[in-house]
Amino acid sequence: MAIENEEVRVEDKDNKAHFYKEVDKGSSYPSWYLTSNKEKLKDSISMKKQQLQNISDSGRQIALRESIRQEEERLALIDNSEPKLTSALKEKIAAVRKELGDKITSSMPSYSDVQRGIASSHNEVKRLEEARIELSDECMETLKKVGLVVKRKITGLTAEKYWKLCSRVLDENSNTEALRKMN
Repeated sequence: MAIENEEVRVEDKDNKAHFYKEVDKGSSYPSWYLTSNKEKLKDSISMKKQQLQNISDSGRQIALRESIRQEEERLALIDNSEPKLTSALKEKIAAVRKELGDKITSSMPSYSDVQRGIASSHNEVKRLEEARIELSDECMETLKKVGLVVKRKITGLTAEKYWKLCSRVLDENSNTEALRKMN
C-alpha cells in the first residue's frame, strides 16, 4: 500500500510563521526542526576555525576560510528559517498539538499490548498509512497559517509529523511514543 503525500506547502516567502522556508526545499522536515544537524554544523565551524590557526599553507587557508564562510551562511539560513510566532498563533498551535495528540493516542495500541505481542502489526500499518484522522476546521485553519495545507482526513504518519512540528516549535517533547497509553 503506497502512502500518498498529503502535505502541500504554501509558498509565501514573506510569511514569518511558516514552518518551511526556502532553505527547506525538498526536505521532509524543516531545517530548524533537526537541532542535532544544527549542532553538528556549529561543531564543524568551530573545528575548522581551530584548524585554520594551525595551517601555514595559504592555499589551504583560503579553501578552509571559504568552507567556514559557506557553513556560517548555512547556519544563518537555518537560524533565520525558524518560524516567528505571535502568542495568539502559539496558543492555536498548542490547541492543534493537543487535538492531534489526542487523536494519535486513541489510535495507538497501548504499550502493554505492544509488549505482550497482542497489538496487530497489520492494524498498525493501517493506522499509519490510511487517512483515518479527521481534522477540525480550527486545526486545518491553523495548519494553513503555518504553511501546511491538509485534507480533511490525514494518515497517522502525517498526524504524527504535524504533532512533532507543533511540539518542536513550542519547545515541547516531540517523541510520539510519549503519546502511547501504558495499559
